[in-house]
Amino acid sequence: MGKPKILIVDDEHHIRMLYSEELSSEGYEVRTTDGSGNILDILAETKPDLVVLDIKLGKNRSGLDLLQKIRMNNKTLPIILCSAYESYQDDLKTMAADDYVVKSFNVGELKEKIKKLLQLHEQPLPDDLSFILADINTALHHGSPIGSRGNRSS
Repeated sequence: MGKPKILIVDDEHHIRMLYSEELSSEGYEVRTTDGSGNILDILAETKPDLVVLDIKLGKNRSGLDLLQKIRMNNKTLPIILCSAYESYQDDLKTMAADDYVVKSFNVGELKEKIKKLLQLHEQPLPDDLSFILADINTALHHGSPIGSRGNRSS
């Protein structure tokens, strides 16, 4: 596997540059965007292994809206939300993210969370957990009872 790719989405140029420099020095391949483009197109183009997403992206853009768009198309991509405001940690919309950090010029916490999430994401699911998730997915999408693997007996 090559260098893990990280996409930084933040409207502040100095934050994008800080994160890019710090994460590049840790061996990551880093791409940045201010979030003004179509996030799904950006993800398709960059194919990141993890996204660091700012919550407030200017006057008319919300990182939480982008988070929702990403999750509708990719449920497993690790996403770390970042904000200058701790109060967003209590917002229910943030639960779709894998983690949350408060912006700081000391990016040690962000680096640790990135490392942890990438390690977790690399680990395969245990077989029994895969079956349970398949059962839940089948039940949710097809109305089958959990434990039936979609097989209905008459």
